Amino acid sequence: MSNSAVKNISRENRPDMNNLAEAFIFVIPAAIVMLISGVFSAIFSSSETSFFSLTRDELKAFQRGTRSQQLVAQLMKNPDRILTSVLFWNLVFNLMYFSANVVMTRHLLSNGFAFAGGIASIGGLLCMIIFTDVLPKCIAVIFRRHVAALTSPILALAVRMVKGFIPYFDKLCHALRLAFWPKLDVEPLLDIDDLERAIKVSSSSKSIAALEKQVLQNILELMDVSVEEVMRPRGTYFTASAPISREDLHGRLPPDGYVLVVEPGSDNVTGAIPLGSYTHVPKLHLEYTAEKVIHVPWCAKLSFVLTELRARLRSVASIVNEYGDTIGIVTYEDIIDSVIEIDPSRTRRVLQRDPVVRLSNGEYSVEGMTTIRYLSRALKIEYDPPEGGLVTVAGLLHEELEKIPSVGDVCEWQSFRLEVTQVTGRGRLKVRFTPLENEAIEEINKPATSSSSSGVKPRAAKES
Repeated sequence: MSNSAVKNISRENRPDMNNLAEAFIFVIPAAIVMLISGVFSAIFSSSETSFFSLTRDELKAFQRGTRSQQLVAQLMKNPDRILTSVLFWNLVFNLMYFSANVVMTRHLLSNGFAFAGGIASIGGLLCMIIFTDVLPKCIAVIFRRHVAALTSPILALAVRMVKGFIPYFDKLCHALRLAFWPKLDVEPLLDIDDLERAIKVSSSSKSIAALEKQVLQNILELMDVSVEEVMRPRGTYFTASAPISREDLHGRLPPDGYVLVVEPGSDNVTGAIPLGSYTHVPKLHLEYTAEKVIHVPWCAKLSFVLTELRARLRSVASIVNEYGDTIGIVTYEDIIDSVIEIDPSRTRRVLQRDPVVRLSNGEYSVEGMTTIRYLSRALKIEYDPPEGGLVTVAGLLHEELEKIPSVGDVCEWQSFRLEVTQVTGRGRLKVRFTPLENEAIEEINKPATSSSSSGVKPRAAKES
């Protein structure tokens, strides 16, 4: 064999350098696009997980944190918009990643690099799953506070860029739903019948089932109870106007854990300082750390107030009357206590004593702040909401007596005789409830006792 023939054979077995150079011309830009799109996909995946893993308390703490943390709290006020933006941009960068991966693989295969093309295809898919989805989500769950703060500027920019398109997305989704599922109805997240069935099929012991039933009843009552029945009335919470210093607290923490900031010379609440969540209280200008309050009318239902507090990341609601004046407040903890407590009572929470005390003679000592709903449950009588929007025993006495009650005032309500036994300077009352049947028995026994003591026998009743 001649030397020229050997050279031709070796030339044929040698890789075509021109093909290799041409392949790398497309491989390097495609790899750069995959890297960039993969990084952004990982950022959006981790931001979604970290944002929606934050608890309500953490979001409230973010409101008083750094600028990036405040941005997280601001974005989470509209979680649906965040989720739509994250899913949109995640889809965009994933499509970019796979498009670049397909281009890289096709060029490697077309230039005779079959093994390299297979590695690029399978390796790109594995990298997409592990490094842009699974690993970022795991890190975001563990370090959710840090990841949320770091990714908040990027997410805020992404939300702003698609903000104008979101209404059109909603209209498109609505049109598609009408076209393909015209009879699709939106179901409630939690139906009352579902709650009742959950209690019935519970396999817990009788004592636990009774507790579950009471909690269920408390949950259902959120839709019926007005906030006026749960609120802390004006004068039962600590208020101060700016400037507020640590010395104004006199070394004591308010029972509800909040200092309510009011307008100078007024009782209208404008902010709430959550001292109960502070590890260190500043010496001066505590009003700078106050969070905003929401304002709701006295007739609002507890379910509505709870929803508003959670949606706006607030802790305190100011209750106003028809003139816009503050008549009380209710805290987030007050509403939660009214759900999880077996025997929830505003009087016990505010005055630190039982609202209804049974006396030895069958009578009851009742605080004027006690709601008529609670009183009916304690006396085991049917609850009949009084006319005129009356809520408390004190309001009932005002209606019956048509004046400010004083010690010794008497009136009747249902099957009880009410007698005012104590009145404090702030108008707080204590009322003795006596069943009318007990009084009837006493009236019958009085003449018989007096006649026997005087030696005169009581007359026999004439037969009809």
